[in-house]
Amino acid sequence: MTILDEEVQDTRFPDLVRRLSHQSVVKHFDAYADVDWDSPDFAIEPTDPRWELFPDSPLGGTDWYQALPQELRARIGLHGIVANMKAGLQFESILKRGLLEYAFKLPDGAPEFRYAYHEVIEEAQHSLMFQEFVNRTGIDVAGMPGWARLGSKFFVIPLGSWFPELFFMFVIGGEDPIDFAQRKTLRDRSDIHPLLERIMRIHVTEEARHLSFARHWLKRSVLRCT
Repeated sequence: MTILDEEVQDTRFPDLVRRLSHQSVVKHFDAYADVDWDSPDFAIEPTDPRWELFPDSPLGGTDWYQALPQELRARIGLHGIVANMKAGLQFESILKRGLLEYAFKLPDGAPEFRYAYHEVIEEAQHSLMFQEFVNRTGIDVAGMPGWARLGSKFFVIPLGSWFPELFFMFVIGGEDPIDFAQRKTLRDRSDIHPLLERIMRIHVTEEARHLSFARHWLKRSVLRCT
């Protein structure tokens, strides 16, 4: 990479980070102000057929699942959604703590500091949404396995300060598949429960910024090493 390329790259990345921070101000969501939890349309009925697993899912497409009574298919589907939300909020807890470790070592004036705190705030709102959904179902789930929760505390979170390149790879590895699955569901399904749809639309809107930052941060870091 030439000196001119480096100068352009160094200009573009801070500009991108400032734009992402600005978007976090003009387009953001609150877990309670922007989700009408008490709306009758958002009521969680465990036997609602809209909770059923999709036919193209590994379990939902099996003859065994399809042969179950409709009410049981719905309950199994809802349990899976709750388990995913619990694991999601635990993953976002890891992400937030790692981002704070990353921001802790940034120099004064770094635009990444402001953006990192915007992302922490947004992820906290996502966690509030996910936990509220879990609470309202009354289903008790563990979420991530114990070894993953323990390993993240002593390995993944500290990466934010001493090896942020690997930390942001973990971020993309966790967020990208979820983002892809949620966008596909929103695009392909017309019978999504309205509460689940609202949560997913909020999530993918803000995750677009988070993924953009992580990808461009890694791209800049890799270019600097070449």
